[in-house]
Amino acid sequence: MSKVATHRCVPPGVHGGDVRPWRCSGCGQLWEPLPPPPRPERDPEASNRRSGLAAGTSMGALCLAAIALSKLLTVALCAAAVLGLFWSYRWERRG
Repeated sequence: MSKVATHRCVPPGVHGGDVRPWRCSGCGQLWEPLPPPPRPERDPEASNRRSGLAAGTSMGALCLAAIALSKLLTVALCAAAVLGLFWSYRWERRG
């Protein structure tokens, strides 16, 4: 029985993205590179989702700012009323 060594085709060193067809020096078989993988298609709804997310985030930030300003305005009005009462009390006591 003779043992036949199995031949394994090994491509030449691929440097710099060389994807040309090549021929095996051992068996002479011609090899062609695999086609590049298909590029994923762009989702047409992705830009709409990003726009909606940006709009929702900005509206949320505006609402939070409005709430903070309204609380500050309420505090400022209450402080002005307290100061007004304090000053009117002092004027009454002087007079």
